[in-house]
Amino acid sequence: MNIESILLFLKRHQVVFGFFACICISVFFATYALSESPKTWFDEGLYLQFARNLITQHSYAIRISPTEIIPAGLYATTGFTVFAPVAMSFYAFGIGLLQARIVMVLFIILLIAMTYIVAYRVWGFRIACISTLLIATHAPLYGNGKNVLGEVPGLFFFFLFLIQILRLEKNLGKKTLDWFLAGCTAGLFMATKPNFLLLIPVLGVVLILQRKKLLVSVKNVFAAGCGIAIPVSINMFMSFGFSSSIFSSFGAYAHMSGLQQVTGLDLSHLILRNATYFFTKATPLYCLLIILPWFVYIGIRVKRKEEIPAHEQIAAGFVCMTVLYFLKMPGFFRYLFVAQIIAFPYMCAASFMGLGIRIKNICLMLFLFLILFQSYQVMFSSFISGYYHNTRTQELTEYFQHLDPEKSVFFYHTPEAVSFFRGENYFQYFDLLYFNDGFGTDQLSHIQNGDPDIVYVAQDSVSTMKYLLTKYKQTKILDHGNYVIFERI
Repeated sequence: MNIESILLFLKRHQVVFGFFACICISVFFATYALSESPKTWFDEGLYLQFARNLITQHSYAIRISPTEIIPAGLYATTGFTVFAPVAMSFYAFGIGLLQARIVMVLFIILLIAMTYIVAYRVWGFRIACISTLLIATHAPLYGNGKNVLGEVPGLFFFFLFLIQILRLEKNLGKKTLDWFLAGCTAGLFMATKPNFLLLIPVLGVVLILQRKKLLVSVKNVFAAGCGIAIPVSINMFMSFGFSSSIFSSFGAYAHMSGLQQVTGLDLSHLILRNATYFFTKATPLYCLLIILPWFVYIGIRVKRKEEIPAHEQIAAGFVCMTVLYFLKMPGFFRYLFVAQIIAFPYMCAASFMGLGIRIKNICLMLFLFLILFQSYQVMFSSFISGYYHNTRTQELTEYFQHLDPEKSVFFYHTPEAVSFFRGENYFQYFDLLYFNDGFGTDQLSHIQNGDPDIVYVAQDSVSTMKYLLTKYKQTKILDHGNYVIFERI
């Protein structure tokens, strides 16, 4: 086979080769140092406990003492769409961090696949390949995606939802089944994290704007509403039973009583500070630079009175809601991650539309450089690369493997360590900073009484709770001093 035949074969099957190239890159980055990078931390520890208790206690709950578990409630800011697959992995392969993160690798791969499919259907091979490679080499995809968190699974469901919207647009909204499936995928997205319920007002506006093109009717809207209600209701029931409504639960999450105490700012000053981050901090600035070309292109088309498709209206609307949500939160850049990923394909498309060949080639070279630069970042100069040689998981695994599971342990502000303990004989306390409260406060008396054999403490918390440790002595430190272990005297 000569070179011309090989090139012809590659061109003929470029869509498939492009797809698998994106998948292979994401698999490599997602599985590299999987159990150590990034380090397991507070939120992931809570979510692993919820999944663990689904298996061991058949309950969507968290353990507070050896004899008591309580419903997840507001502690679960990620939904059953994440916990259920992780629990299934625990059931099949045993309980552990690696077993949970394998599920997250699958979600990363599924997100890459859905992104490629959506971009290819809308704009073709070049945009699909470039935009998906930009996402596959984006370091926060692995910083947020390898941990057991809700953002990457939610994004997978969002792009799956966009595929259903494309079906709706193709069929002009004539098929009620398309409306129901669109509702189901939207509901799966909303069930993944409480702030994803912000999609509801976006859908309301888009339905009004698309009422003629998509044949919006009471029947179709009802079908979509039923589709949304199924996964959202399952998630609410698992979290709260029948005692709480969707909106009251979301309201409690949206209006956190301890937010001002954590940030030291009232709401107006918090919004102002977070807004300045888009011009003074690298991650928000990069997010702004991704969104800006897309929104400029939307503005140009609106001025020309060109039609903006429904899938793009939904994506743009939710990106706006995500940025607004970030402004009123403590300023953690993870809240912008979802907006970044959604914007990548639309930004790529906007960068090539209506331009001359020379400008398009320049854009192509810039994107290729950005893909290479991001790849370098993932491997050598990003948050996630800083933990490739981390030993937290290894040290915690070794310590608890040699610990008698019958011994009682008090985990003080270390929910991430619970997953390494093989038994159920433990107490737990952790701060709920956003709610100006603490989980397990009434259990602290057990430390004073000397009931647990071991007290496992985050190093940052030792100074504030040392008065409780009169019956204990320090015996060991782990993870370069991040954890301190006290044993009963």
